[in-house]
Amino acid sequence: MFKKADLSPDYDYNYHHNESGALIIQLPKTNVLNRNEPYEMLYFINSFAKEKGWDKSWNRYTIQSCRKIETMIKTKLPANIDSKEKIKAWLIDNWDKY
Repeated sequence: MFKKADLSPDYDYNYHHNESGALIIQLPKTNVLNRNEPYEMLYFINSFAKEKGWDKSWNRYTIQSCRKIETMIKTKLPANIDSKEKIKAWLIDNWDKY
């Protein structure tokens, strides 16, 4: 599983804690991916990896592939592509280009 520590350090972590000090994170129930939201990115990357079957043999190569997904989304993905399904299709179509 790709973890928060594996993400680029370039995210802003502004989250609230409840009365007991637990971190409150709510993932949106939308089909649009917020590229600047670290937990949305983490969830998306892990979902993509699971769909591809990468989670069955988690290794160094898989983590590098997940980092590649993050980099492609953050730096190469056209701004007009924001739905999760279109992003997945774009990643597959452009994997060998980057």
